[in-house]
Amino acid sequence: MTKLKTQIGTEADFFRRGRLIAKAADAGQPIPETHLLTFAEPADLMEVFTPKRVELFKAIKAQSDSITNLAERVKRDRASVSRDLTVLEKAGMVIVRKRPHPGHGLVKEAKAIAKKITLSVVI
Repeated sequence: MTKLKTQIGTEADFFRRGRLIAKAADAGQPIPETHLLTFAEPADLMEVFTPKRVELFKAIKAQSDSITNLAERVKRDRASVSRDLTVLEKAGMVIVRKRPHPGHGLVKEAKAIAKKITLSVVI
């Protein structure tokens, strides 16, 4: 995936989008691949997109890496980066997977879901 769209929306918007997709599928029309992250309130969006988390996402987008290496790259402690990764993963912006680390067991690696995020807020 190359693009993640973020917006403010309601439950009604969610179901309206679902009905449109279902109608397109019923008509045999192709369904475009989209990844949409919707927040109910602008404050919820701002809670996820803090300056430190945006910086961390940019670092992940530039290169997938382990939590330890990401912490070094953004010059933050590992625990803070780990907490922020949990928020970004719950929001659907990154995937954190365990992979083998030669001689050291497992290491967690973060990868961006999309190369581009579009924020759209209407207040």
